[in-house]
Amino acid sequence: MGGLSLERRNGPQEDGQPGHAVAPNDVEPSLIVGPLSYAGDLKMPLGRRRSKEVVIDFEGWIRMGAPDPSEVEVWVPRGTIDIEQGRKHWALQASRPALPPSAKGRAWPELDQGVSTNLFLPKHLRLD
Repeated sequence: MGGLSLERRNGPQEDGQPGHAVAPNDVEPSLIVGPLSYAGDLKMPLGRRRSKEVVIDFEGWIRMGAPDPSEVEVWVPRGTIDIEQGRKHWALQASRPALPPSAKGRAWPELDQGVSTNLFLPKHLRLD
């Protein structure tokens, strides 16, 4: 059933149908887009319509020139990762209790101390 293959570079161009399944850089003549979006009589895959996002991804791939993934250079990060240095990151440290801010000598509960301290700060330093 069907002879279209996207697993090799010439597969989309050698599918045996008039026209090309994929015309690199041009979505309009690419015969694969219609069946993927279930437009017309030919539907692909049978019985399971692809989401609009998948069709948009295929169109984007065609506009990029339909690059063959086996020929695309893959970016590999250079250098090494220092695991021990990473473990020292502040977000990975145990939390420590913090003293509430001073409330100008008043004996207020901790929550009130934080709120009142914010009120006495200069306007450009307030948390509101």
